[in-house]
Amino acid sequence: MTINFKELTAAERNGSAYGEISYTYYATTGQSGPVSPGDTKGGFANGAATTITVTAHSSVAPSSDASAGAGANPYGAPGTPSASGQNGAENQKNLSFSWSSPSTSTNDVAYTQIKIDNGGWERVAASGSRTINTGGYSEPHSIQVQTVNSRGTGGPVASASAQSGTQKTSWATRLNTGMDRSCTDLPGPTSYDPVAHTCDGKGGYDRPWMSHMDSFTVMCWKPHGTTYGGDGQWYYIMRGSPNATRWINSTHTSIGAPGQSGVPLCTFPVGATP
Repeated sequence: MTINFKELTAAERNGSAYGEISYTYYATTGQSGPVSPGDTKGGFANGAATTITVTAHSSVAPSSDASAGAGANPYGAPGTPSASGQNGAENQKNLSFSWSSPSTSTNDVAYTQIKIDNGGWERVAASGSRTINTGGYSEPHSIQVQTVNSRGTGGPVASASAQSGTQKTSWATRLNTGMDRSCTDLPGPTSYDPVAHTCDGKGGYDRPWMSHMDSFTVMCWKPHGTTYGGDGQWYYIMRGSPNATRWINSTHTSIGAPGQSGVPLCTFPVGATP
């Protein structure tokens, strides 16, 4: 707080010399001390109203009466907060924001407020985080953060942006532990012969068998029934993998059935080979 006052004139000093006069300030909030015109004094609480009086002292005469009180409401700069965004992980429809306000020991921070996208301002804790659930993948959102001082004056606005996770389009897998081989199918017919134990007439690890030594990538599943196993959920094997464009029983894979793996239902026509 800056204290300004008019020093006593020669006539007001009642015979005291200029150098024999000193001044003391007194605040109704308890602070006091020597003061000269234009001095800045600390130790006041931001936002707490106080009244200042000044008394003149002479080293050779009695002190003066106190001046008329002057009211003040100390305040400081609200400072600049920080903001950051964290993109959602792959296949997650969410993202998160974090913020932090400057210390109240160095800034006048009455409260912190944030705004998500084009929404309204809302008061929040000085530091914190917020998870935003989205309706889709790769969906962008933004945050603005501002600190406000005891006078209600906002400081600079910090901002950040983030987006929900990208949609997963492929899953790397292999055969379940302990499974030696699995017969892959074409879209319609059943390739496995449960009598001859062949896959399209092939034995051993010859294609179209998928072996325990193979790694492969799948992208989606479809319902598929077999004469030997009934209805099931089969994964489409992507190009670049062994037995590409064929199908494999999802329960034979290390990622498990779609309900466990999150692999989506295929949307391309039966017989197509993306």
